[in-house]
Amino acid sequence: MPMKAALLGLAHPHAGILLTTLENLPEITAVSLWDADPAVAAKPPPPDSRKAIRATTDLDAVLGQADLLFAIVCVPTDQSATLCRRVLAAGKHLLAEKPVGLTSSEICAVQAEAASR
Repeated sequence: MPMKAALLGLAHPHAGILLTTLENLPEITAVSLWDADPAVAAKPPPPDSRKAIRATTDLDAVLGQADLLFAIVCVPTDQSATLCRRVLAAGKHLLAEKPVGLTSSEICAVQAEAASR
């Protein structure tokens, strides 16, 4: 089954290996890239990328793609819970770097959002 993914957060130390993993999965047909920082999002995808779509700072545009199946959240922990909840609210499957929040209340809010879907 062909799948489209999104990688949210490009400056994180794990972002490169996550993109490489997505590139090597035959089921993944395209990877949308997003970062909140315009300077990071302005960088072109790696030259050897076959599936990466040029990065944007427009999270709504990324999450609004009807054919997007899941997103990987790869941002600093202080930004993770909010971003995870946005992914879930958009009806997308979520994979996230741990931990998904700074506090137990942030983590519980992500869990509650996931449970409501």
